[in-house]
Order: sequence, then C-alpha cells, then structure tokens
Amino acid sequence: MKMNRRFLLTILLLLLLPVIGRAQTRESLSLTPQMGWSSWNKFQGNINEDIIKSIADAMVASGLKDAGYTYINIDDCWHGKRDADGFIQADPKHFPHGIKALADIKPQRILDVATGTGDLAIEAYMRLRPASIVGIDISEQMMNVGRTKVERLGLSDAILFDRQNCCDLSFEDDSFDAVMAAFGVRNFEDLDKGLCEMLRVLRRGGRLMILELSTPEYFPARQGYRIYSKLIPRLGKIFTISRQAYDYLPKSISAFPQNRQMIEIMTINGFKNVSYKKLSWGTCSMYIGNK
Repeated sequence: MKMNRRFLLTILLLLLLPVIGRAQTRESLSLTPQMGWSSWNKFQGNINEDIIKSIADAMVASGLKDAGYTYINIDDCWHGKRDADGFIQADPKHFPHGIKALADIKPQRILDVATGTGDLAIEAYMRLRPASIVGIDISEQMMNVGRTKVERLGLSDAILFDRQNCCDLSFEDDSFDAVMAAFGVRNFEDLDKGLCEMLRVLRRGGRLMILELSTPEYFPARQGYRIYSKLIPRLGKIFTISRQAYDYLPKSISAFPQNRQMIEIMTINGFKNVSYKKLSWGTCSMYIGNK
C-alpha cells in the first residue's frame, strides 16, 4: 500500500512536469506589470468624473496609453451610500453618471477646428473610431487635399469637411462630444469668441483639446528656438524673396498666450478643470478643458 501510494505520487509529478515547464516559458509570463495612473497620488480625495475624464484624455494624447499605461485607478473617495442590496454606489455629487459611464466613455461625434488637410482628423479616427468627425477650416483648397486623403482611405462617410469661420459656427448647441484644434488657435481673429463657440457646441461633460506651438523656457531648447526664429526669416528672404511669411510664424507664437495665461483665458471663457502639458522640449503645448 505504501509502495502503491509512492508510485502514484511519482506518476502524478511526472504528469505535472510538462505543465510546470510550460508555466515557466517566456510566452506565458507577463512582460510588464499592470501599468497606469492612480488618483490618490495627485488628488487624494478631491476627485470627480471630470478630473478622471481629463486624465484619460491626457494619457491618450501624450502617448502613455500606446506605451502600455492602460489603467486608471480611482483610489478611494468615489463612493456614496449603499443601495438596497448592500452594494456601494458612486457619489452622486462628484460622479453623477456613475463609474460605468467613465469606463464606457468614448467620443462619438468630434469637431476638428482649423482642420487644414485633415491630418489630425484622420489620426483621431484611426485611434478612437468615433461615429463621425467634422473638420472645419476657412481654406477650401486645404480641405480639398484632406478630402482626397480621406477618400483614398475609404473614410468619406466618417470624416466630413465643411468651410466655416471658427468664431461663428453654424452647429447647434451641444452638438459634439469632443472638440480639438491643432496649430490653428493662435490664428483666430478673436480668441475669446472662438473659445466661446467651441464651448457652445460641446455637450455637457465634453472636452476641448488644443495643441499649439509655444516658446521653450529651458536650455537647450530655448537657445535653439532663438536661433531658429532669427535664422529662418533670413533664409526665407534669400530663397523666396519675401520674408513676411517666415516672419509671421515666430511672431505669432510669441504673441499667443501660453501656459498659465492660456489656462486663465480658457477658464474665463467657461471651461473647467483646465490643464496644460509641455511637449517636444517645450516647443508645443497641449491644453485640455471640460465643459
């Protein structure tokens, strides 16, 4: 009996060896731990659904999501009372749409302001797969280039172009889940009016993302930018006879409100939870605000 028991245990171990071996292979191991962001480290208990949404947007826009940071941990202070079955419910004041609404968030209708040739609209569609994106610009010629790109990709039903003035949009109130603008806001004839129009067409809880060129603040980017801003206009005059177009870019960047000044302007015009992030050594900045 003792022999039979020892024999059976030996056979069992031999049968388990292939399983144990497979469990140790590289293919079955996680290459990285679960990576993401935790609310407590920054906000502790001062959180709400707009903050969580803005953090999710920032993780996507900055490339963190593509790098593997796919989790957002809402660490405490999200809960309210228990329901009749004893389950904890989200705080109705700070999370009025519930936690599931945060997990399911995905903009379905997006407005791309100053779309130009549609590069940002195309990239946004490839990443987010919304129901539709409308790109607006005052240049019909540039949008025709965008239409050709979109048609070539088979996205003509999803990405539309419309010639409009950003300071006088024809869309109804609360028409879009998200509004984005890349490298065009500094050219607005009236910044306050343009921001108010983008806020008007956003639905409640919707988000605005602005990507704009900025002046670097620190070495060596600051010194490099100074050389660039002085050299390029001179080269432009040599090779194109006209210096005016090349003078405009650095002058428009320096004249545009940046960093905290831009946050203050967006806040005054009605946006909430406004934040900014420096990108590419400070040569451009991303501003995010919620309605």
